[in-house]
Amino acid sequence: MNPHKQRDLGDFRDQKIEVIKLMKILKNKEKLPLKSVLITELTKSAFKELKMPEKLNQKLISILKFIKNNIITIEIKSPDNSRISLTNSLSFKDKEEIKTALERVLQDLKNDKNYLLDYFPEKS
Repeated sequence: MNPHKQRDLGDFRDQKIEVIKLMKILKNKEKLPLKSVLITELTKSAFKELKMPEKLNQKLISILKFIKNNIITIEIKSPDNSRISLTNSLSFKDKEEIKTALERVLQDLKNDKNYLLDYFPEKS
């Protein structure tokens, strides 16, 4: 793998880095079967597909929704080798587990914004 290609975040680099850091915290807290490179590439895809809100919290929620809504069907290729599918390395069970966990997180955040600090303690 080419680390230079993996680190290329394109436009809105600093915003993506902030969201990616928070996503990695969530990955560890919820024990999600996501590789860091896949989190990065999913975040980049969400930034391309969605009109991002201004605030970091809203960006994070948009990314969580994007991943939840697309993890089952999206095809994400490795940034340094387009023949390698990062999403195909996940089993259907893994994808369902990710989707279910993100549904729960989003529901918790919808019910009580204070859950943001529970899921993302480094943000406080």
